[in-house]
Amino acid sequence: MKFEIPTKLNLEADEKIISETRKYNADFVPSDFEQLSVYCRDDRLEIVGGLTGKPIGVT
Repeated sequence: MKFEIPTKLNLEADEKIISETRKYNADFVPSDFEQLSVYCRDDRLEIVGGLTGKPIGVT
């Protein structure tokens, strides 16, 4: 296995990752899934990282 960190975007590769992830996740995520947010806070409770997600088709 080889990890790659490209210096230029590869939209075809990105779409492949997104498509396959969505297919895999469909078996585990309920159909009424709403937006999800996860925050990583430091000792002073300031946000230092995190992630967000939302269902397909929601803006």
